Amino acid sequence: KLKPGNFEPFPKNPHIAQIFTQMGRSEALGTGVQNVFKYNKIYSKTDKNIFREDDIFTTSVPLGEFLGTNEPLNEPLNYRLKQILKHINANNSIAIAELSNFCEVGRETIKRDIKKLKELKIIERIGSDKTGYWKIL
Repeated sequence: KLKPGNFEPFPKNPHIAQIFTQMGRSEALGTGVQNVFKYNKIYSKTDKNIFREDDIFTTSVPLGEFLGTNEPLNEPLNYRLKQILKHINANNSIAIAELSNFCEVGRETIKRDIKKLKELKIIERIGSDKTGYWKIL
């Protein structure tokens, strides 16, 4: 079994290895194996390493169970969404066309933003599109 203590490093192409070492572009021979053992304990919490040497040298590092990513509890509002809320607060009967002009984006973009604010339960529309008004929750 391959371990850093019983591993005898040798370059596959000694001339190229020497050039890269002289240029400072490579470490000493065998440090890759040492690093695999060192960092495997940190990242995979195990000592199990699988090494294969055929035409090329490969190693498999078991990473264990994927735990997923942390999702924020409160999705932050971007600048434009905050601007929309500011304008709605100033004029609760503001039209999408006016919001589009204030924010300097197209109407469809404002409609998507309004939909997002509704889904986040930040605003709701009371009444019809023509005679209704916005309510900030």
